[in-house]
Amino acid sequence: MPLFECNNCQCKAIENTGHTNFWMNKAKQQPVFCSACEGIYKDTADDLKPALLAEGFSPDLAKWHGKFPKQTASEGGCIVDKLGYAHEKPLPKKPRSSRGASGLTL
Repeated sequence: MPLFECNNCQCKAIENTGHTNFWMNKAKQQPVFCSACEGIYKDTADDLKPALLAEGFSPDLAKWHGKFPKQTASEGGCIVDKLGYAHEKPLPKKPRSSRGASGLTL
């Protein structure tokens, strides 16, 4: 399952789309939240407001699931693209050798 960054600006946890209402919220063009924030916050015209009784609230949400540690992208070694999806940081490229085919320094 893809990973994403929670839209709660105080949280920013990296979450798995399978643990939340990610796809339903994405389809409705609503903010996407981690399992700890899902159901607690609802996007309104003004700001994120507590919404424990929000439509679609699941009692299984509003707490971290514990399937993996709750971490931000930087803590988990991820980068977040402009769409909000999290990806593993690419490994650093090894420097190219300055030696020619004969083994001599160029």
